[in-house]
Amino acid sequence: MNYQEAKKDFDYATAEFHVAKLDVKIKKRIAHKEFLKHTKKFVLAMDFLMISFVIFNFGAVFITNALVVRDNPGLVLLEANPKQSELNGYAAHPKGNELLRAVVIQSLMWAVLLSIYLFNRMHFMTYGGLWLTGFVVLFYFFLLWWDFFNDLGFLIGKIIWGI
Repeated sequence: MNYQEAKKDFDYATAEFHVAKLDVKIKKRIAHKEFLKHTKKFVLAMDFLMISFVIFNFGAVFITNALVVRDNPGLVLLEANPKQSELNGYAAHPKGNELLRAVVIQSLMWAVLLSIYLFNRMHFMTYGGLWLTGFVVLFYFFLLWWDFFNDLGFLIGKIIWGI
């Protein structure tokens, strides 16, 4: 066997490998779609929980900030972003960089969590993968639901009793 024949065999084997890899990818996609047809309600419930716990998290942050402003009506709001305060003439918060860093870290954590969910949502083909994803979503939903309703209950108590 000379070089040209060995190169042809190699190219043919490489092409067969890529065709087989593409065939596996297509069959995985078909299997995933068929699996989703059987578990449509469960997957829709997980999607609903994901959307609602994002809303709960933003709601908890909003309620907490509203409570702080209501308790301190003479509160002077300071800008956390030092560049924004320079551009618009706002008073800069002394720990602005730390606060901004915390917001960036929180955003990255949300991006990672949502990316993992979307990846799993698009690729699971077994009940094990479905249940694992469901339990993780339910766990995070419970934590953020708890945080939101604790803040909401505190706000309602302050409104009712005027504490």
